[in-house]
Order: sequence, then structure tokens, then C-alpha cells
Amino acid sequence: MAEPKALRCVTCGREFPPWSVDYFCPRCGFPAGNLEVLYDRDKPLRRFPDPTRFSLWRYGELLPVGEEHAVRLRAGGTPLYPWAQAAEELGLGALWIKDDTLQPTASCKDRGTAVTVAVAKRLGRKALACASTGNAASSLAGFCAAGGIPCYIFVPKNAPAPKIAQLVAFGAFVFRVDGNYDQAFALALAASQEFGWYNRSDGLNPMVVEGNKTVAFEIWEELGDVPEAVVVAVGDGAVIAGVCKGFLELKEAGLAPRVPKVFGVQAAGAAAVAHAFARFQRGEPILPAEEPAETLADSIRVGKPA
Repeated sequence: MAEPKALRCVTCGREFPPWSVDYFCPRCGFPAGNLEVLYDRDKPLRRFPDPTRFSLWRYGELLPVGEEHAVRLRAGGTPLYPWAQAAEELGLGALWIKDDTLQPTASCKDRGTAVTVAVAKRLGRKALACASTGNAASSLAGFCAAGGIPCYIFVPKNAPAPKIAQLVAFGAFVFRVDGNYDQAFALALAASQEFGWYNRSDGLNPMVVEGNKTVAFEIWEELGDVPEAVVVAVGDGAVIAGVCKGFLELKEAGLAPRVPKVFGVQAAGAAAVAHAFARFQRGEPILPAEEPAETLADSIRVGKPA
């Protein structure tokens, strides 16, 4: 593992000792004070990736917690498929699909969950919680079930019934909030602070991004290089943040010559992040404002990304 050097606020730049705060900068508050995990880049990597491991823990040299704290579900190590037909139709030299549906709970959220649950165990936290439209909740419920850890899930009222059924099957305590995702998020945060639960919610816990970044390591390893571009679906932005951080850390470690272009894709009816970027280009405040979020793609139905 790589012991974090500090946690840095993405807004004011203030740094905190590792593990001294959980989620956000006390000065800037939430959501402006999201934290980024920093490492000591002066220390050379000893063995990266670790050939004795066949999951995301093979990249332990760039992760903030060791596999000894992980529950026994194998996250990461998913295939990268070439899609020649689509590449030809789009006029591309090559196109690849990273299939993260082949993780324990069939979700890309398992990467962030695996690391976050391991951190919770290292810190001695006795329960975890999160707000989710479905996938992150299923992921957390599954990993907590594997580790025998109590799990508290807050879902919006429009969360799909099959996803709620999966939570119940895993033994999670489920709270169906009479509101949207953003209201479920706020309630999950308040309850976590009140009862001492470790909150895995996307856009809140910086350890989620640490797990998500391993998808970039796998793409780099499987291709033998970094691709020209990566396209990522965006809801709250935790996955795309991990993709960007992963490729940046490869470059900082001297393992990759550059960072690829990263494109985020949102549904037209739930495009708060895209609108925030548009405001930035106009010189306006960039923090996403709360917007109506309506799309059949429930996993990215987020009106107020953290």
C-alpha cells in the first residue's frame, strides 16, 4: 500500500494529515471542500503492478489501504474488449470497451466500494452507509454482506424495484426517501455524522475515487500504453474523477508519457456537470447548481453533483 501523505481541499488547497478528516474541508464545507488523496511521489514504486495479485489490489503501491483489510470479493481485473465493427463505422483506428459489469455486484461501483470498505475496516468503523439510485447501493450492500458489516442505504423514491430487492437480499437496512437522489444524499450524510457510520456516497468520500482510479491502471496495463481518449458516463462524477486521477498518477510515476483526453457524457435531462463546464467557459461560477434530473438512465440521474 501507499500511505497517504495528506488530504488536500480541491478549492482552498489546505492540506490535512491523512485520516484526520473523513469527507470534506472544514473551512470550505460541502460540496466545495471535496478532498483529494495525496501521496509521496519521491518514493519509487517497488512493484507495480504486483504480479501475485489478480484484482485491483495488484495496484497496491498506489492505493491508500492494504489488501489485508479487504473483504473477500474480487473487484477489478475486468476484460477490455476490442469493438472492431463500431470502430470502423465511426472511422476510428481502434475502439475498446472496458466491461466492469463482470465485477461481484455487476457494477463499476465495486472498485470504489472495495477500497472504501477496506478503509472503513482499517479505521475501525463498525458500519457503512451511502445514498444511491441503485448501483452504488447494491455494491456497498454486497461487500458489506461479504464482510459481515452492517450497511445502511438511502435510496430516492424512484429507485428501481429490482435494485431495492438486491439490497434487501444482501441484508442491508434500506431507507426509501420520499424525495430525489440529492435529498437521499443529504439524509445519508446527516445520519452518518449522527451515528458514526462511514459514508461511501459518491462525490463525498475521497476513498471512492481511489478505488475508481484502478480502471485507468488496468486500461494502461492491458493496452501497454494509454489510449488517445476515454469516454465515461457521468452522474455525480466519481467515476470520471477516478479515471482522470488514475492516468495522472501513472504519468507522475513515470509509467505513462501523457494523460489521455477524457470525455464525460451525460443525459440531456440530467446534465448538471456539463452545464457547470459551460458556465466555466463563460467565466461564471463553476460549482454545479441544483437542476431537475430526468432520464431513463437512473444510474446517472443526478441533479446536484457533489
